[in-house]
This record gives sequence, structure tokens and C-alpha cells, in this order.
Amino acid sequence: MSIVQKSALALVGLIIITFFVNFIANKATELRKKRESEEKVGPSNVKSFADIDLSKYLTSDGNIQEGLSLDDIGNFFDEIGNGISSAINGIGQTITMVGNIIDIIMQIITGIPFLVEGIFNHVVCGSEQIVGGLSYGVPVFGVLLTCAWEKWSQFFNGTCTIYYLIDIIWGILYGLFIEFPILIIYALTGLDLGPFVNLIFEIAILPLDMLIFAISGYHITQWPDSVIKKCFRCTGTINVNGQNMTYDKTFAWWGSLLNCSSAQIGQGIDKIFTSFVPGPKWWSWLNQDHLTGSDANPPFVGPWQNYPPFPQNL
Repeated sequence: MSIVQKSALALVGLIIITFFVNFIANKATELRKKRESEEKVGPSNVKSFADIDLSKYLTSDGNIQEGLSLDDIGNFFDEIGNGISSAINGIGQTITMVGNIIDIIMQIITGIPFLVEGIFNHVVCGSEQIVGGLSYGVPVFGVLLTCAWEKWSQFFNGTCTIYYLIDIIWGILYGLFIEFPILIIYALTGLDLGPFVNLIFEIAILPLDMLIFAISGYHITQWPDSVIKKCFRCTGTINVNGQNMTYDKTFAWWGSLLNCSSAQIGQGIDKIFTSFVPGPKWWSWLNQDHLTGSDANPPFVGPWQNYPPFPQNL
């Protein structure tokens, strides 16, 4: 076994041991607090041996005082009985606590196979998410890279230069004389004129565009389809459900597809990482809950924060 393998094995072992030690310590603390709360609400007349005052019943040399009444003798034996009862109760609580700790350890041992199953399922699911994200992301990134170089070349070789420049100029003018005044008016008065501008576009500009297109065959709101395909579209082929599919979409559409792939890869990495860190997920798996790899619950909040209730059905 190489040094790297030994180090990895030691790290995993240390994490597991740390989890179990913290687990038992937390449960012991809970049991102690529960016992203290029970003692607070328990009978107040039960005394321990340390609380019993025998000086009123015994002489300095340990003999029973003379002249004690039957009530005094009865009280004497009551106090002795209470002390014995308190001692037996303390021993019983100690035995119960030890038994609970042993039970916790046995429950952990019993739940280890389910813990391993939960870790395995989530690691496999996370790996599949990474592979799936890469299978889409890498080809999409290639399409974007090729398309970016192609459009950049078309800008400088004159093929699409005029269309790009007009779009840039129109975008600047629209921003300065329409969007910027709308923003200023909204900031000063709270009145949003955006819907009004959109309404004018729909009831005035679009009908005019349809009329001009019917007469001349050209739009005033968009470039001809041939120009859009040549200058504003990216063509690429990706594998979808085992089939190679070719799409002719905008750069933004391919970019959104890349974002989805990146998010899927990130989710896969997160699922694998959080599967190996002790925390709420481990507690849940020990309890035979959320074992399937596609189950993202409970959420990961760190190894020692917000533990769920201790497993009850192991």
C-alpha cells in the first residue's frame, strides 16, 4: 500500500472515529441533562446519606440516645431508609446511563451498514451527475468557443460588421434615451413606465413592422433570417439521450446550456464531498432514512451543527 493510500485510509478512519466520539459525547450529555431535569422535578423529601443528621438520635460515642420517643425512632429509620433509597436510585441511574451508552454504541454498530450504503449511493449519484454534466458541458463549450471565434472573425472580415455595429449603436441609443429616463423617473417618482413602453411597442411598432414586411419583405424590428443565421446563430451538435442532435441557436442559448451543465457538475461534486463529512446526513443514514442517492435531504450544515434527533428505529 502506497503512502498516499495509507494517508487517505488514516484520514477516513480519523473522521469516523471523531464522529463516533462526538456522537457518544453528545448522547451522554443529553442523558445527563435529562437525569438532572428529572432530579429537579422528583420528590424533594428524599435525602442522601450526606444529608442525614443523626446527631439528634445518637450520642457522641455512637450509641442511641436515651428517652427517644417512638416518633423519633420512626423518623430515624425513615431517614435511614431514604438514604438507602437515594443510594440505590443513584446506582440505578448510573447503571441506566452505562446501559444507554452501550445501547448507543450497539445502535451505531448496527447502523454502520446503512451508513456505508448511504455514502455509496450518494457518491455514485454524484459521480453520475459529474459525468452527465461533462458529457454536455464539454461539447457545448466547444460550440461556444468555435462560435465566438467565428463571430469575431466575421466582425473583422466585413461579413457581419455592419450588422454588429448597428446593433451596438441601437443598443446605446435605446439605453440612453429610453431605458435610462425610465430608470430615472422610477427612482424619483416610483412610476414604472416600462410596461407603457412595451405596450406602445406591441400596439404600434409591431403592426407597423408587419405592414412594412408585407409590402417590402423586410422587417424593421429584426434582421432578415439569412442575416440572423449567418451572424447571430451558433450551430453545434451534442448528444441527447444517445442521439446526436444539431441545434442552430443563439450564443445566449448555448451559454445557458453550459450554465446548466456547470451547475450539474457542481451539484455532483457537492454531493460527493458532503457524503464523506460527518453531519446530519450520516445521522439520517444511520437511521435508514434518505438512503437513495438522488435524495438531497437532510441539507448539509457542517459536521457539528444542528443534529437531528438520535436514530430510534435501528
